[in-house]
Amino acid sequence: MTRESRRAWGTTLFVTALALLAAVVIGSANSPVRADAITDDNVEAALASAKTAADHQARAAYFTAKSKQAQNNVQKHPPCRACSAARAVRHGTVTAAR
Repeated sequence: MTRESRRAWGTTLFVTALALLAAVVIGSANSPVRADAITDDNVEAALASAKTAADHQARAAYFTAKSKQAQNNVQKHPPCRACSAARAVRHGTVTAAR
């Protein structure tokens, strides 16, 4: 590879990287749902319009928070005996009496 072709290759890579960076910046500025504003009311729109890494990180943060809320709810309300028995039967840990 000659010096000129290496320089041309480097310039091409630089211009391509610059174009990709510009596309990401422009795309994130025009998203219909901002990454930091995902709520229960607009979560479906956020799922449909997520394109940037920040959008996907916001989705992950939203669902992580929802998961933590559900886990806290489970810890506050232990299962009743009927629910525990039904779960044991479903998972095969209880056998029928003979």
